[in-house]
Amino acid sequence: AIVTDQGGLTSHAAIVSRELGVPCVVGTTVATKKLKNNQVITVDANNDVYMAGDYSGTLTVASTSSSSIVAPSFLTGFGRLFVVKFPFTTNPTPYASWLRHSSHGSAASCSHGATGIAVDPTSASVYVTGIFNGIADFGNGVTLTSAKNGACPNQLYDYLIVKLNTSNASVGSPVWAIK
Repeated sequence: AIVTDQGGLTSHAAIVSRELGVPCVVGTTVATKKLKNNQVITVDANNDVYMAGDYSGTLTVASTSSSSIVAPSFLTGFGRLFVVKFPFTTNPTPYASWLRHSSHGSAASCSHGATGIAVDPTSASVYVTGIFNGIADFGNGVTLTSAKNGACPNQLYDYLIVKLNTSNASVGSPVWAIK
């Protein structure tokens, strides 16, 4: 996709993207300052934004101007998958309504990372694809285990898909995960 901070329907970016058949978002004001290359992002029918990726250490996301949602820290050198929902707002500073990660419980191990994200047409569920080694624990009993090459040594990965329920705006509850 092409994303620009300036421009409109007749801008160079919009015309080139149309000709190439590439999705384009123009006139965002701040997107190129906030987004990084290869971040996994999608928007639902309600204009809510979902972002997935991986983090190491601790992940903190602002949920209001004075509070945050924190994913747990863990040993550095490994990555954990995360998904965060930013409800639609006209406020230039978006705040997250929920954050889900693959580090619930003490069983989570090795590395996990997101590779794709999609929202169903009713905006009731978000699906995240990714890779993992070891144990990916999304909470609510939704856990995957990979036995490839033991627990972590050479970081051989299995693929995963996890479904999160988005109908409850404050949770993002995991429904199932498969490898």
